[in-house]
Order: sequence, then structure tokens, then C-alpha cells
Amino acid sequence: MSYKRDEIFLAGLLHDIGKFYQRADVNLLKDYTDEHLERMKSLICPEKDGRFGYHHAWWTYKFFYDYETLFNGIKENGENIFKTKLSENTDHDNLINLAIYHHKPYGESELQQLIQLADWWSSGMERTESNMEKEEGEAYGKFKYKKVKLKNMLSLINDGDRQSRFSLTPLDITEKGLPIEGNETDFSKQTNEEASQPYQKLWNDFNAQLKNLPTDSVKGFSESMLNLLKKYTWAIPASTNDLAHISLYEHLKTTAAIAIALYDFKEEAKTSLSDIKAKPEILPLILSCWDISGIQKFIYNVSSTKASVSLKGRSFYLQLLMETVKQMVLDHPDIKAFTGQVVYSSGGKMFVLLPNTSKCKNALTEVQKKLEKILWNEHKEALYVNSGFVEFRADSGRKGGVILKDNFGEIKNDATIAELWEQVIDITAANKYRKYKNLFQNNCINLSSFGNWGNDYGLCAVSGLEGRKGIDLVTIDSERDLLVTKAVREQKELGEVLKDVDYIITYLEADTKGNTYLENRTKNDKAKKHLEIHGTGIHHYLFDQKELADNGAEFRNITSVDVSRVRRINNTDFSAITSLKGNKCTYGFQFYGGNQQAQKSGGNKTFKELCEVIDNQGNIKNTYLGVLRMDVDNLGKIFKEGLSENLRSFAAYSTLSAQLDWFFSGYLNTLRNSLEFKDSVNIIYSGGDDVFAVGRWDKIILFAEKIRSEFKKYCGGREDISISGGISIVGEKFPIRMAAAEAGNAEDQSKDFKKSGSKIATKNAITFLGESVCWETEFEEIKEMKNKLIQYCNQPNKPLSKALLHQLMQWKTLKDEAEKNKGSLSYKWHTAYYLKRYLDRYKEDADKEIWNYLKAIQTALMCGQMMGSKIKIGTRSYDLLAIAARWAEMEMKEILSL
Repeated sequence: MSYKRDEIFLAGLLHDIGKFYQRADVNLLKDYTDEHLERMKSLICPEKDGRFGYHHAWWTYKFFYDYETLFNGIKENGENIFKTKLSENTDHDNLINLAIYHHKPYGESELQQLIQLADWWSSGMERTESNMEKEEGEAYGKFKYKKVKLKNMLSLINDGDRQSRFSLTPLDITEKGLPIEGNETDFSKQTNEEASQPYQKLWNDFNAQLKNLPTDSVKGFSESMLNLLKKYTWAIPASTNDLAHISLYEHLKTTAAIAIALYDFKEEAKTSLSDIKAKPEILPLILSCWDISGIQKFIYNVSSTKASVSLKGRSFYLQLLMETVKQMVLDHPDIKAFTGQVVYSSGGKMFVLLPNTSKCKNALTEVQKKLEKILWNEHKEALYVNSGFVEFRADSGRKGGVILKDNFGEIKNDATIAELWEQVIDITAANKYRKYKNLFQNNCINLSSFGNWGNDYGLCAVSGLEGRKGIDLVTIDSERDLLVTKAVREQKELGEVLKDVDYIITYLEADTKGNTYLENRTKNDKAKKHLEIHGTGIHHYLFDQKELADNGAEFRNITSVDVSRVRRINNTDFSAITSLKGNKCTYGFQFYGGNQQAQKSGGNKTFKELCEVIDNQGNIKNTYLGVLRMDVDNLGKIFKEGLSENLRSFAAYSTLSAQLDWFFSGYLNTLRNSLEFKDSVNIIYSGGDDVFAVGRWDKIILFAEKIRSEFKKYCGGREDISISGGISIVGEKFPIRMAAAEAGNAEDQSKDFKKSGSKIATKNAITFLGESVCWETEFEEIKEMKNKLIQYCNQPNKPLSKALLHQLMQWKTLKDEAEKNKGSLSYKWHTAYYLKRYLDRYKEDADKEIWNYLKAIQTALMCGQMMGSKIKIGTRSYDLLAIAARWAEMEMKEILSL
């Protein structure tokens, strides 16, 4: 059996590992004087003006030199498959030569040239001598390639020039993943040893875990290596010259993905690489998009009974649904793709880089049809998976240029990477208007049967789907005789056990021994720790740390790499499970927004419990529930127009997508798990660029503020990349689907918000308590006003009358009515009259602080200014003071009074 595909993928994945090694090594190229290594320098490194270039390619060889035993020990069915040799024979297309000669392919080797072409296409340009890593640079002195940090892609959007970059640190979901702001230090006097130190720590940790990767299967090793590289190379710049904004990991991954797709195309098309290079009409690649349609309606459409658990279970179900789609695509026998070919997967969307072959396209159609049938049987029209693809090739002559086939089947020679992403998203989105077309055309759906129920039929209390009692519908609440579908029951049970889940194993039913063990485990465990999207044959098993990683864990019963992927949730340290040496498994991690929920008595808090407040006597009281929905403003435009031409490349878009995924799927968990929010806020859904969270109303407002401030920091402190949201505040028994809809309407209001003086929607706003406010210029002001009103109303000596709060809200109402009806300005005289009375009540010499504050309110309302400033905002001051008063009133009544 040939393992050439595995060699090509792994060679692409490791072709630039030498950049990592070189920057960590205090030795220079000239310091290695071993005869063999000396000869390899001239073989590997292109020479110009008597000097070697691209030194990192030699360090890639040094990496294989150090780990020859490890790579020769990779097996398949007990047989060593690579049999790599440290040889000076440049014509031999083994794993090592494919990886090291990507800058200097030898002879007629098409495969060495193929890795080189994949490297070019990933970076969006053909490499030339001018792209060689420079040893010196202004403000860096010597060894510049060790000193330049990875630039923050989000800070470069729209020609941004902020000095925002990432520290060299292993990937996790803590604040260590946030960028550093400010001008870079003057590194000109930093020595080689000092410049190497941060890389040395990373490199040593990487090597310690590399030795523990599984070698009993090539796929297990390759995919585990992919995850290890993500952990340790995410913050390393792919180049310190032209690609300092691209993560080395994303460059390695996309190079490997392009390389294997090119190889598969070349093999099926029976064409040569030289033809692929020379003929722009040959489009060897496709970008395939998969998108779950109906996510919001599916998550929110639950009954109020234990809705908090149901919501979380349905959200996690969608995560597993996308994992199922991913495995159905990757493991299809006519595709056989690697996980590294998934460019991006988050928020219900997935993009996969594949070969433009008939077999592959037919397989994608087959997967789509199978999913249609499965999802119709399971969810009817509630959920649907759209798919689409675009045929393309990179145009090496233009930075970020591609040649693609447009919607009309015409070749477009002047397209860009941005247009490629836009077109595949548009094609995929258009397919949602043809839902279940194949099923209808083949008479697989009989609409006339709907509603023909007898006494044995009923409706699911959550989804509304009809079914047979006891067969399609099961009871989950005997007291209320509440019937739901089996899928809904599974989702509810998922929500209940999710708090204890540390690992997911995705598994097919091909292996009898392993599957039998897991099935028995599920039957004997009262907790539901297994899910199959019925009909797919793909099973997901949930484990906690103790059950999986204990020395006596029965995990060793699981076999077959093709069907078993083990991932740790929200923790990048998967070394504990690789030491188990489970048979033929792949190991890694994945981020998921909201795996931890607020707890009480060992279980997840209900909405009622989230709303609890303890009064001064220790009694539990209930307040309101807050529902938050947020997403990034103008994200489509950012992807389409945000990257300037000199920044565009496949790896660049992959890096940008990964940064967004880290924030919304990973880092938001850290924010929620902080002391301020962990007992009162739950993330129901977070991925892509969307957030849906619930919690005690006052905490939800602060949680939204925290997300916004951290996102601003993540974008390099800029305001033109913003996030808007909406909050609904309801009773804990209010139907969650209606509360979510209200929050969605509030979010829409924020998207339509116009900052004072603007004629177009500026967004960057939050809508709550019936008013949209600008994050940048108004929210902090409102919060400060709210705090001042509470302070003065609650002070022990001569407090401010709470009647003023009602007056502030009433004056806004009068102002709105006057503006709506183009009436008189009598509300201003009304305001002036009552404020004069308040000022008279608090004599300047008796309580100067309150008197000054009332005077500031009077000036703000009468002169149309921001509180405490001369910034003119007109009658907007009425709106801001009214929402501050409403916020203060609710906080005093619902929280502080207890």
C-alpha cells in the first residue's frame, strides 16, 4: 500500500518547521561543521552572491536529523511505512526531501516542486530572493528574524497601523493570548542568546510533547502533530519580512492542505505539474463551504421547562452536528481528506480545501443528499445544512490573486482571495432557498401525511414535530405528561452532563471491539454521555478527565484511527492522553463557547436560580433575567475589503479566521469563568462572531460591556472594528424564545444606530432598557451617571429624592412625544421648573456635592451637552439621563434594596 499522500501532507506541514528551530537555536549555520551537515547546506539553501539564503530550510533538515528514529518508527498495521533516510540523494522523493527542498527542488521531481508551489500559493506570492529572511533591520540590529513578533491581523484591517502584536506563548484560552500594545522595544542591542530565549522555551516544550505523539498510525501521528503545531506555533510569524502578520501554524496548515489537494488533482486528472503551472484555465482546487441553517431558531425554540439545560444541550448538539458533517466529508472514501484541509470550522460554518476532481465533487453531493435525508427525519425543516463550492487556483503573479469559476461558469482571471471567500459563501447561502430539493424531487417527503394523527400521535413540546407516542415521542416530565422527540431528550441530557465533560471522542461504528465497550459504557451510565446524529454512523462520546486519563482507564479498548479522534475541550494540554498510547487514535483539542455553566448543588442552575439575589437577612429573592445577543459589525465587509492587497493570501485569511475563533469560542469562556460572572451568567452559544448568553440582568449588562472592552483590546484598541449587541430583560418564567427574539430585535436596533451627527448607521452600540447607546462615546457616561444617582439616592444624610429618577424618565417621554408630533418645547420649561425646585431643596452650602450634580444635570438638559463636558449632543442628553435613571432605579430596587 502506498503512503505517498501521507508523505506529501506531512512534508507540507513540516516544510517550515526549521523557522521555529532556527529561531530557538543559539547556533548559527556556520557553527555546524559536521561534514554531512556542511554538505547539506549547499544542497538545501539557494545561494546568491556567495551567501546561502533561506537558512531555515536547513534547520528543517536538522529537525528530521534529530528525530530520524521517531519518523522511522511511524507504523501502519505494525509496518514501518516511511523508512526515511538521511541521504544526500536529492532525487529521492521521500518525506525528508519533500520537506527540505521546497526552495530548491531538484531534477525532474514534480513532488518537490509541488510542495514549493503549495508554499507559494499559501503565502499568496512566488518567493524570490527579496523574500529571504533578513538578518538585520532598523530597530532590530542583527538577528531580526528572531526578534520580530507576530502582528495582530485585526489591527491591520482597513490599513490600520497600530503596533499590536502577540507574545511568544503556547496557545490557551487565557489572557496570554491577547495582543500587546505600543511600539516595539528597541532590539538593536539584544544579543543572539537573548533573542533566542523566548523561542527556546517554546521549542523545548514542543520537543517534550513531540516525543509522546502516537506512532502506531500515520494519520494518528500527522493529525496529532497538527494540533501540537497549533499549540506552539500559532504566535510565531511565518516570515519576519513579508509575512509577519501570518501565523506560522496557519501557513504550515494551508501549505499542507494545498499540497495534498494539488497531488490528488494531478493524480486523477493525469496531468503534469508543469501544465498546472502554465495553464491558467486549469483550476485544480475547490473551496467547499458547509453552513448549518436555522441555528438561532433551533436553539431558542424550547419550552420553559428546564429551558436553561435544554438551551445548552441544543447548542452543544449543533457543535457535534458540525463535527459529524466534518467527519462525513473528510472520511468519505472518495475524498479521504486530512483534518488540516479544514481551513476554518466555527459558528456553524466550515470551509474545506479539496481537489477539483469529479470523484470529490460527486462525493460532496452524496454527503449533501445523505445529510438532507438524515436531518429531515430528525428535525424536519428546523435544521438544514447548506453546502457549495468554488473551483479556483492561485495566481502567483498577483499578491492575493486567484483565478476562479464564477456563478455563471465563466473563468474570472482577475479575482482576489476575498472574492473567492465571498463567492463560496454566497453560493452556499443561496442553497438554503432550495432546502430539501432532492427529497421533494424524489418524492421522499409526503406533505399530505402531515396532520393525519390518531390518538397515538402527539406533538413534541419543544420542537413542535409530530410523532407516535412511545415510539417517536418520549416522556421527560411525567407530572406534566411532557412529550418530546428522542433527539430533544438527548439534547436535554447533553446539557445536564456537559459540565463534567473534558474530552470528546468522535467514533464510527466500524470497529466492533471499541464500539461495544463504549455502547456498554453508555448503557451502564445514568448520565447521557453519547450522541449519534441518527443515520450517520458517527458517534460522539463524552468523557471527564478522571474516566479517560486514569491509569486503569479502559480507553485502550478503542481502536482504529480512521474512526477515532480524541479532543480535549478548551484545554490545549492533551499530553495526558497521548501517554495512554491508545491504539491508532488522533489527539488534540478544540474550543467551545460555554462548556462551563453556573452551578448549584452539583447541577446546572435554572433560569430562576440564575436570577437569585441574597438579601441582607440571608433570604433568597428573585430578580430579572437578562438575555444577550451580540456579533461583530460589518464582518463580511472586513473579509471582503479589510485586507489590503499586500496582506492578502490564503494563509492570511486562515489566520484572521483563527483569531476570531479564539476570541469567541475560546477566550469568552475565560471571561465568563471569572469571579464576577461564573455564578450568574451562562454562555449558551458562542462561535464564529456570535454570542448568546443569559444571566442575572445586571450581570448580563456588565458581561456585554466586558466582551466589548476585551474585543476592542483584541483588535488593537481601535473603534472601527466593533461589536454590537442587544439585551432583553424579562421575568425568569418569560418564554426564552420570546426573550431571545426581543434581544435579537434590540441587537438589530444597535446595528441601525447612528452616532450623533452621522447620516449613516455607525453601529458599535448596545441596546438595553429600550435605548441604543454608543459604546465609544455614551456607555461609560451612562454607567457613571447611574452610579452617581445610586450613590446620592442612598447616602444616609439628606439623600437625593428617588422621585428625580421618575422625572428624568418622564422628561424623556415628553421630549419624544414633542419630537414625534413636532410639538412645542414646553418639556424644556417643565424640566427647568422642576430642576430649579430640586436645586432649591439642596442648598449649595448644605450639600455642595449633590447641588453640583443637579446643576450638571440642569446644564446637560438645558444646553444639550454631555454630563460634565461641553460636548454638544442636543436633546440626546434626555435619552442618556433617562436610561441612567431607569438603570439606577432597577438596581436599587432589585439588587441593592435586598
